[in-house]
Amino acid sequence: MPAPTPADPSATDCVLTLPGNWATDYSWRDSGAILHRDRFRDCAGGGVFSTEPTSLGTVLHETGHSPFGLADEYCCDGGYFEDGLNMFDTLAECQADAMTLSRAASDCRKITDPRPTPAQDWFLSEPTPNDLMNADRRPPQAADIRQMDSFFTKCRAGSC
Repeated sequence: MPAPTPADPSATDCVLTLPGNWATDYSWRDSGAILHRDRFRDCAGGGVFSTEPTSLGTVLHETGHSPFGLADEYCCDGGYFEDGLNMFDTLAECQADAMTLSRAASDCRKITDPRPTPAQDWFLSEPTPNDLMNADRRPPQAADIRQMDSFFTKCRAGSC
């Protein structure tokens, strides 16, 4: 079960309260971070993420979400969504993506989110669960790197 979020300790969804001047004074930002000292499960959403400033692994993982837009790659209570980047809702899409990364279609792996009814299967073209979007302080793998490179390419062109 996910841990509480800062806005409501009894809630387990990602709810982050932004400063009142966020939209006006920080309209130039691609992403923002809410640094905290309290213990709760960090998360990302709406162009911002939360983290303890002393947890480099969490900072790195949460930046995978914002600004890069990557889904979690761990089971069974993460933030899953079809992004066409590192997470797919069909095996066929995953297998096609694996080929673009010079991998075999059989490299796709499945994780199941048991929270919805019925449970939702998700597919990743990363063959092993040892990267940035799965565990803290692990390096990103090919699908994650592709998205990060794409983001920075857009930024260099002035459109990130």
